[in-house]
Amino acid sequence: MTGSAPQRRRGLPFGLAGMLFVDAGIVLLFAAFDAVNWYSLPRFGTLDFHQLHTLTAHGVGARAPRWYFSWLGWVLLASAALFGLVATIRSPLAIAFRIGGVLVSLIAIGATYWSLHKLVTPASVFDNTCAGMWLTFAGFVLTGVGAALGPLGSRSATISE
Repeated sequence: MTGSAPQRRRGLPFGLAGMLFVDAGIVLLFAAFDAVNWYSLPRFGTLDFHQLHTLTAHGVGARAPRWYFSWLGWVLLASAALFGLVATIRSPLAIAFRIGGVLVSLIAIGATYWSLHKLVTPASVFDNTCAGMWLTFAGFVLTGVGAALGPLGSRSATISE
């Protein structure tokens, strides 16, 4: 019909693309922290996140790995998830959470690398790695990308007949 008023169609209250990226990142992070090995070393065998926690809790390595594998890794996971998920919700605060989500993810990537560097020095962080380390980096990257996308595509659309 011509001349009729346009109808409003409400979109999702969150950005679907950003939410999917954040959710995928969270899944990868939980898999890395709970299910898969991080390193395969001749001296220690295969090591997952919990075994690295046990190893560092006994004073092996510097403080950074001890903190990371005891509490900091989990705090960074929770922060990246929280900032990423809230950043995708349509609200006046979305931009702040988008920036915060990207920053938290970058800090998490740096803290993960630095902790592993301090743990395996003088070897490279990337020597003898298994899926867990790579899933962690990928998970933090995905949560950061999801946060950066934010509520993209969640705007209300106007359609006319």
